Amino acid sequence: MKFYYKVLNKTGQTQTGSLEAPTKAAAMQMLGAQGLRPLVLSASAGEPIPKAAAAAPVKGGEAAKPVEVDPKDIRGSKRQIVLGFLKKILQLQTGGMALGDTIRLLGQRLSDPGPKYLAQGLWREISQGRPLAVAMGQFPEYFDASIRHLTEAGEATGNMRPILKNMIAHLEEKEALRKKILQSLSYPAFICVMVIGVICFFLFFLLPKIQGMVTSLGGKMNWVTQILITGAQVMLKGGPFFIVGLIITTLAVMRAYKTTKGRLALDRFLLKLPFLGKIVNYSELYQSSNLIATLISSGINTTEALRLAEKTIKNTVLQGQFRNARVQINEGAAFSAAFRAQGFMPDLALDILSIGENTGSIQDSLFEANRIFREELDQTLNIVTKSLASGALAFAFILVGLTAVGMILSIFQVSSNIKIRH
Repeated sequence: MKFYYKVLNKTGQTQTGSLEAPTKAAAMQMLGAQGLRPLVLSASAGEPIPKAAAAAPVKGGEAAKPVEVDPKDIRGSKRQIVLGFLKKILQLQTGGMALGDTIRLLGQRLSDPGPKYLAQGLWREISQGRPLAVAMGQFPEYFDASIRHLTEAGEATGNMRPILKNMIAHLEEKEALRKKILQSLSYPAFICVMVIGVICFFLFFLLPKIQGMVTSLGGKMNWVTQILITGAQVMLKGGPFFIVGLIITTLAVMRAYKTTKGRLALDRFLLKLPFLGKIVNYSELYQSSNLIATLISSGINTTEALRLAEKTIKNTVLQGQFRNARVQINEGAAFSAAFRAQGFMPDLALDILSIGENTGSIQDSLFEANRIFREELDQTLNIVTKSLASGALAFAFILVGLTAVGMILSIFQVSSNIKIRH
């Protein structure tokens, strides 16, 4: 069977031609073996598809121009849009379709505005001779540096399927971690909001009524009710000052965080906080180790993998430790030795890395260390969730209990006053 193609050669220039192959997948393998990156591969007779590929045919034999997507119509999370888009590419790549054909077809067939917008935009760049990794650079809000470099590695090898699988797995892990953290903190947050509501109800609505009832009947406030009412008055008078102070402090912290010294000091303080520091630490370790392992297993060299992973670390203290370790690794030091010298990873993870280096399977040891970081993070999140929820409920229970005792004592006092009068 004769196939017509449009490819990128080793110098990045486009060229067209034809070849004989039994199947389309075999034709793609032949092109990849020559160091060519297929953009369009067609079995139809005639010239290869040039720059802007034809859309689906309509009545009258004319090509239907795909409807351009307005970015304003896009809804939903960019993370989910990219993940779904990459999964669509993988599905078509599994069927043996050329990368350029895949992007072009998605731009025509997809109905979801988000993925369709990406497909159409990427195809415009690809049809002008740009590699997919370069085309992704035109959409930095969707494709970060790690995705672009993984794509570049896949294009260089001529086999995008394993790269796409690794990329999708990495993005799914990141999304799962984000959802895990949000879900873990949502229940304590809900409990705290409910507790604040209960406190406001008792202190600002119920207690004043009790006070009015006792006073009207000639009784005196018992010590429990007096404490609660005094607390309510303090909150009413001091609340506005507290809120203003909180706003000023928040603005000051945000301003300091924009400076190099301020951000370093705040990040260092954050790591020292009980539980929260551990969550930040293991979250950064989890994401960076997962990315390094994914990049290395996808064929990207160690130097580039470490450079990209460093950019994903948000905490400047941990980023500095990682940067120093990266310099040592680039100079010939082992992963475990460099990270141990900088104190970037716990001892157990370092021992696993050392074993991986000795056996020649560093990416497997990174994935194993990544699993340990995930377990530690999950355990810490569970502890924090239970502690916050239990503390909030205990505080609410104590407050309600004091209020109930105050009400009962007030009722007894009023009853005694009534009996004395009679």
